[in-house]
Amino acid sequence: MQIYLAGKITGLDEDVAFRLFESAEAFIVAKGHTPLNPMKLVDQKPGREYFEYLFDALQIMIFQGEGVYFLSNWRDSKGAHIEHALPRSLIFRSITPRPSYPSAATGGRRNKYDGKDL
Repeated sequence: MQIYLAGKITGLDEDVAFRLFESAEAFIVAKGHTPLNPMKLVDQKPGREYFEYLFDALQIMIFQGEGVYFLSNWRDSKGAHIEHALPRSLIFRSITPRPSYPSAATGGRRNKYDGKDL
């Protein structure tokens, strides 16, 4: 399964963000899946507008992803909140790291995949 990685990037040191996403990527590979890492797949050249990065990332998630893995820092990211809402609308498999808490996006209900292992 191709799993899109969602988490905070904006506002983090680039090296820190890259290491966080590489760690999540290694986890997905270890589970036998193919990670879709936006840190590697989205053009990161300086000077692009925020919405350009987000638009590219959302296209990858929607058109290539079969599921989404949310890094533990996703709640600190505006973009990851959008990435969190879309799978629920598109009936994607959405996976958050344990522990998982009911979110406002689900009206306090857990997604059937929240916190589950791959």
